[in-house]
Amino acid sequence: MPPSGASQASLGAPGATPGARPQPSINLLAYGGHAFDEALDHAARVHAPVSVHRLMMEQLGWDAAVRALRRSSARVSYVMHSAVFALDQPTAWAEQGDSFRRTLAAAVELRAGQVCMTSGPAGALGWEQAAGRLAEAIAPLLDEARRLGVDVVMEPTGQLRQDIGFVHSLRDAVALARHAGLGVCVDTYWCFRERGLTETMHDGRDLIRLVQISDNPPGKAGHGDRMVPGDGIADLARLVRALRDLGYRGYIDLEILGPRIEAEGPAAAVDRGLRYVAVLLDDADATRGTQQ
Repeated sequence: MPPSGASQASLGAPGATPGARPQPSINLLAYGGHAFDEALDHAARVHAPVSVHRLMMEQLGWDAAVRALRRSSARVSYVMHSAVFALDQPTAWAEQGDSFRRTLAAAVELRAGQVCMTSGPAGALGWEQAAGRLAEAIAPLLDEARRLGVDVVMEPTGQLRQDIGFVHSLRDAVALARHAGLGVCVDTYWCFRERGLTETMHDGRDLIRLVQISDNPPGKAGHGDRMVPGDGIADLARLVRALRDLGYRGYIDLEILGPRIEAEGPAAAVDRGLRYVAVLLDDADATRGTQQ
């Protein structure tokens, strides 16, 4: 089954120009509890696209959120839905599918072109059974997404987030996405130390169409403690080089959140993150240039 929304030949966001440089975007979760309009104003000032979570839109009100986003000069890179289905509860799939359709509609209204999801909670199901159920449940929604011109990608999640997913490695995400007809989002926070990571990215190069970037604190940390790139222990330069070597040209979404970001101030943290991602891309492209 071909992935939704984008051809298998593309490596990055739908409509990406061949040879184009990846573009950083700002995940609005970085701004925490700060006013939605303030976050959009800051993104517009730094001329960066934004990604928005459906829960933020629900809290503000779908119509109000769409109006605010369309008023802003900041383009929307993608809409985050998170878990679509509780895979062990088929009787709930119809209602959950309708919720996903609202997210698809928002992506169309915002001209985002892309929706990101997680694999969903699996309850007591085994991995293979959960994968089969996701492929079954998501198939009609992917047909609708294709008709709407919306690309649907899936990201892996950490072991502690059983509430939103059962896929905990990029390798498994690539395998499931290929089976279910989805694209793949690489979240560096969860996969930076994964065994054989560059090989997995190479194997999934036809599916990788979104990247989320943040840094990892040393020692014990929760999923809500994401550092500004360059502040932590992840070798992000290696990951960005590998992605550029594969020809990735989609969005690199700055997904930073948590107490460190709030303490520094979201705007300052975002500014530093964008500068660091730009340096990573400069260095990766310089390395590619010397090798050609």
